[in-house]
Amino acid sequence: AVPAGTTAGDRLVVVAGLRIGATGKVLTISDSAGNTWANRAAVYTSGVTNRSEDWESIKAGAIAPGGIVTINFSTSVVAVADLLVISGDDQSRAPIIAATSAPSGTTATAASGSVTPSAAGDLQIGWVQTPELSTSEGSPAATFTAGPGTTLGWSHSSSGSTYVSLDVSFQTPNIASNQSYQATFSGTPPWSAGIASIRA
Repeated sequence: AVPAGTTAGDRLVVVAGLRIGATGKVLTISDSAGNTWANRAAVYTSGVTNRSEDWESIKAGAIAPGGIVTINFSTSVVAVADLLVISGDDQSRAPIIAATSAPSGTTATAASGSVTPSAAGDLQIGWVQTPELSTSEGSPAATFTAGPGTTLGWSHSSSGSTYVSLDVSFQTPNIASNQSYQATFSGTPPWSAGIASIRA
């Protein structure tokens, strides 16, 4: 649900973290205002359960308070997602996106790859997803920390016995130089990560 609603003309962004099988993915996104949504990024490691996706609706119609954003999947998945509402950005330009992923046992640090903002002050949205193992499977929950120059946003996990965790963070650097998003884990789980640069 969208408790406070949105304003006409906002850019709406959904970042979703999925714990998937071989073919699980986001098929479509819709909302109660009838806006059009487009996929901007999807990143995963073949044969592994880590996948994250970035979708957006530009110049969106207003969603009334209490309105709904619905994510439709190709199959049953465990997922968490965040909705970001962005006002006042330059929507004539598509976001610049970098994304990558890694299998289990590779590294305790996730890194998105790098983008170069169009100008100083552009909004950078970084995310990291991991299909957490529960403690009964012998691994503790992931621990997210902010990478260099990044404001840690919010982290959350799905409930139940099968987990997936998603961290979404942001920054508005005062120089137009290469930017990336990093997060560290308490172990070496599989992960997927990305960064989107949105023109202010």
